[in-house]
Amino acid sequence: DSTGTVDTSVHIHTLVFNGSLAGNANRLVYRRDKTPITLTFSGTVGATTSSVSDYLFLSPATNLFNGFAFEVAIYNRSLTSTEINSIENYLKFKWGTP
Repeated sequence: DSTGTVDTSVHIHTLVFNGSLAGNANRLVYRRDKTPITLTFSGTVGATTSSVSDYLFLSPATNLFNGFAFEVAIYNRSLTSTEINSIENYLKFKWGTP
């Protein structure tokens, strides 16, 4: 984080992409500890992801993540809200997050 704020707590970060929905805020949703966080967009979120990239960037170069990722789960489809809640509850129980 470029603000210099240090947070040593464990958090669940959920990023959901669904290109079939309309509008940036619906296509790309970010949640921290099961709470939606409003994202700011500088362009349009595409309807598809590229299958040719070998990289997954989770932060822009000016606001870097500096920490440990205990567990990462990536799915090849958009999950239902029930599935997302189930995964977040599992992670909350497993890692003792807020």
